[in-house]
Amino acid sequence: MANVPTAMSGSYQTDRTLRVLTANLYAKRLDLEGFRLLLKELDPDVAVIQELSFGAADVLADFFPYGLLVPADGHDGRGLALKAPGEMQLLPMAYRDGLIARLGPTDWPVPLEIVNIHMANPIDWPPWVSIKLRRQQLAALMAHLGSPAIRIVAGDFNASPVWPLYRRLAARLDDAAAHSAKKRATKPPRTWGPTPRSPRMLRIDHIFLEGLRPVESRVVALPGSDHSGLVVDVGLD
Repeated sequence: MANVPTAMSGSYQTDRTLRVLTANLYAKRLDLEGFRLLLKELDPDVAVIQELSFGAADVLADFFPYGLLVPADGHDGRGLALKAPGEMQLLPMAYRDGLIARLGPTDWPVPLEIVNIHMANPIDWPPWVSIKLRRQQLAALMAHLGSPAIRIVAGDFNASPVWPLYRRLAARLDDAAAHSAKKRATKPPRTWGPTPRSPRMLRIDHIFLEGLRPVESRVVALPGSDHSGLVVDVGLD
């Protein structure tokens, strides 16, 4: 698969919920066969992917006939993989562009926008450059969110709930994992640890909703990744 956006084609089974997976795959460190088995088990309608390698892009293409995949050898690969058609475009941002899928009512239960975001890591050296890039990314995202829509904004935000970046977004959108945890009277699970085998220490992967309701959420192990995947079933009625 070439290192360019890749279109795909296929079909979608309509119902009133949408299963969304967001996952930072840790580039080439991902266990590809383990990832394949996970996708088969979860059967998500949408996969929002960060740190997408060429091998992982091939795995995704076997499961998702539509979308936009931009694999890379390093940490800048990303993708939006879909079970049904969507109008795909880039969201221009500093450092790493976002990805947008606009899903129409012909193939999906409701018109819907999905945005894939991977924010710069604030501890990358030099940190003053990384923080500047994050601010520019956030400004671009907030400008895009200025127009109300039925939408999902998901990805690796490199920001736990104590960070200002998260608080800006949570003031504008609904945090699906936090909402689901509140219904269960629990805390949302953490999604990142310093190594693939270490305990998860921070919750930095998020799925935010606008005009939608979370039915259920959970985290899943991503074999070989330092992140856990976040899965949210989204109610469309």
